[in-house]
Amino acid sequence: MKLVKHTERGQAFEVYRLLIAFIIAVAVMSIIIVMVQKTNKESILLSYQNLEQGFISATKSPGTSSKMPFVIEDLKLKGMITKKKLSTISGLKEECIIFDAGPGIEKTDIGVEINKILKFDTTVYCNFGNVDILETPIIQLLENNTLENCPVYCIVFMNKNPKDIYP
Repeated sequence: MKLVKHTERGQAFEVYRLLIAFIIAVAVMSIIIVMVQKTNKESILLSYQNLEQGFISATKSPGTSSKMPFVIEDLKLKGMITKKKLSTISGLKEECIIFDAGPGIEKTDIGVEINKILKFDTTVYCNFGNVDILETPIIQLLENNTLENCPVYCIVFMNKNPKDIYP
């Protein structure tokens, strides 16, 4: 039987090996966290682009999108989406854009706000403003809005199933 004699020098070397292993583990973990954050940011940017492109497509075919709405699937968003931004990219007046929001999304006077990263679908209905609005379920969404000066209006359902309103 062989006896192993531990010296202070051997114990100190073992501590340094553990310290080096810990530093390498922290470095690898930091790299992984940075990569995940970067991927999240890129997917959020792509989702904003998809939302804008879907909204523009719906506004270019208002009669069609009222019967077959534009569904923008698997958006991953966080932050503020304003009527002003959608108005700028589409050419519609701000008062002609109506938001209806589901869980996790808060409606504000200027648009909607998403407080944490949320993955959801968005449905966009656009129609001509000269239809008799009182005969459609949209009257519930108007609140203080009026569509008198809207040749085309759009309703953006975010994280909400529009079939609850439109049969």
